[in-house]
Amino acid sequence: MGRDTIQLEGAVSTISGEYLLEFTSEYGILENLHPEVPGLGETIVDFPEGKVGVYTRFFEFANYRIPLSQFLFDILGHYQIHLSQLSVIGAAKVSNFEINYRVHNIIPTLNLFRVFYIPSFNSGWMSFCKRPGKNTPQCYIKPLDSLKNWNNRFFWIDEKIFPTSVDWRAGAPRDEMPIAGLYSAADVTLLNTDRAPFQRLPENLLCLVGLSRNYYLGDDVYPTNGFVHPDP
Repeated sequence: MGRDTIQLEGAVSTISGEYLLEFTSEYGILENLHPEVPGLGETIVDFPEGKVGVYTRFFEFANYRIPLSQFLFDILGHYQIHLSQLSVIGAAKVSNFEINYRVHNIIPTLNLFRVFYIPSFNSGWMSFCKRPGKNTPQCYIKPLDSLKNWNNRFFWIDEKIFPTSVDWRAGAPRDEMPIAGLYSAADVTLLNTDRAPFQRLPENLLCLVGLSRNYYLGDDVYPTNGFVHPDP
């Protein structure tokens, strides 16, 4: 896993109020969630009472929308990871996993995720890495070890988007492989065989898999699946 050049406690936001206004409009983030630009020198750990910090790349690259995915809540709740401490790389791995299963009409579960991933800790941020071992399955085409210009672009938003009570973590918890019978071996084989790339996805596909509610072109227009086998 590539190292971040700065620690979580030292990352400050560089976005402007004008940029945030354009960004929230583009991604359908409502005014009643009161998005705000952090104050000068405020880091992601300094979120005001009633707020959480969210990275812009969380939407731009990790493909999340508000309201957030219940599957993401399940993952963060199980590992007790605060939304503001989750790296964009970690968020992208969760969404990649969820979307890939959903395009195959399979409901993603916590135990299936645990077969592929274990939690990891790097420079204060929480993420996930491939479960170690020669024969452990993999659900992506190539590793996502780094992503530029994400940890200094965040904003505050009402904490009701993340209704999970967790503390700030100081390290990654241990997580053993779930026992057989708690997940479908056939579903593991499917995802290990039909792997998907990390990529920014179109709004119509995010709508198809239930991560977005912002796409509509009419009753006779249907989104298509370009995720597992993207167009060249």
